[in-house]
Amino acid sequence: MPNGPVGSTEEDVGKIPRDPRLMGSLLDDLDEGVYFTDRDRRVLYWNRGAEAITGFPASRVVGSRCRDNLLMHVDEEGTQLCMGGCPLEATMTDGDPREAHVFLHHADGHRVPVRVRSLPLRDQAGTIVGAGRSSRPIEMPQKQPDASPSSRNSPTLTP
Repeated sequence: MPNGPVGSTEEDVGKIPRDPRLMGSLLDDLDEGVYFTDRDRRVLYWNRGAEAITGFPASRVVGSRCRDNLLMHVDEEGTQLCMGGCPLEATMTDGDPREAHVFLHHADGHRVPVRVRSLPLRDQAGTIVGAGRSSRPIEMPQKQPDASPSSRNSPTLTP
């Protein structure tokens, strides 16, 4: 089974340049937000896509920890994920990738609905040393108005 991308061999993966500047340049050109953390959830890398989605520049985020709650990730019920139930932390614990729809706090103060995907980062020995996360803005479905007979007879309030 290949250790690299689907459809590639170990030999093919070995041909990919390992220049960190090249990898950073490629990641910065993505529209999707990408960041990497260490085991302590300290942000080590923050791409331009993450800056655009969150409004926070890399200079403000790199070095901070997820639990510093800068982005204040919450689920649909408003549960703060960085304080408990963090998909990134769970991925680092068991090595399983995770995907979730969450809301993050934009630098301007509003909430942004995003789909996040967390993946473990492993060293040469296979030990989990951190995690990577990608974020993409999504459209959240609007709640449909109550169509019950009692609501149709209710008075309508206008501002």
